[in-house]
Amino acid sequence: MEESNTADLKRLELKNSKSYHFINKVRRIMDKSILGIGLDPIIGLIPNVGDAINFPLMLPYLYFALVKVKSVPLALAVTFNLMLDVLIGTIPFLGIIMDFFFKGFQRNHDMILGFVDGDEKVIKRVNRNAIKMAVLIVLLIVLFVLLVKVSLFVISWLWELCQSVWAFFI
Repeated sequence: MEESNTADLKRLELKNSKSYHFINKVRRIMDKSILGIGLDPIIGLIPNVGDAINFPLMLPYLYFALVKVKSVPLALAVTFNLMLDVLIGTIPFLGIIMDFFFKGFQRNHDMILGFVDGDEKVIKRVNRNAIKMAVLIVLLIVLFVLLVKVSLFVISWLWELCQSVWAFFI
């Protein structure tokens, strides 16, 4: 009985914390505020601006998972969603479309809420996938580095092409 009261007090403490209220507000604004779609896909229409805004807004979810809930598997899942959201956003055209369907803030909020509410199904799924999430995070980092390298190569090539065309006309 006392263990149940302790869990209820902890749950109430987490749900009443400023950081919980903040991530809940961010989720509503980014994923649901305007016609049910939120600001995330709208700001994603501006190349790189969406990711520049989304990344720092996802960090409180990571803080809550690590510091408040004290769950490394949950932090890995939140990190994976954060990185996947940023990676999806970097894909020209497809990233904009995917932003309307991939609700990273909602996904992270649902996982955190599952941990706070003691939802065994969510907790087991996140814990069971922790190693997979760690591996996928490493793969996303590698993919992101490759994407940056390819982007730099294309930019360099375009710059040289522009210089050649400019030199031809002068």
